[in-house]
Amino acid sequence: MTTTTQDKLKLGIGTKEAAKLEAKPVLITGVRVEMKKDKAGKEVGEMVIFITKHPDKVEPVELDRVKFEKDQKVKVTGAWFNTDSDGLIPKQSALAIAMRFYNVKALEGFVGIQAQTSLDEKGYLAIKAY
Repeated sequence: MTTTTQDKLKLGIGTKEAAKLEAKPVLITGVRVEMKKDKAGKEVGEMVIFITKHPDKVEPVELDRVKFEKDQKVKVTGAWFNTDSDGLIPKQSALAIAMRFYNVKALEGFVGIQAQTSLDEKGYLAIKAY
């Protein structure tokens, strides 16, 4: 059934809460790097996307955040893809911290790994690396 613009203008507010996934171990089935854009459509940088299989969901779940410990504090940040002057992932980046935690030498090494997840402050899943 096709919904017309007029039908859409008549819709009210729903009563169902969005389903939130629990922080459980996930299987990383793929990794990709994609350009992220801001709301205006301007490219802001590349992000690493972890394609995962969550035990409570049939469809793949894509995660792009890493939760890690730095300076004795737990932090959450996007898995931004950057390189240093040697063309490698910067040593102190969240991505490098996750790579060391899961003992992978390159991003493709994440494929097949069972990774822990944790919820960020907004309730979204992040790869846990601490």
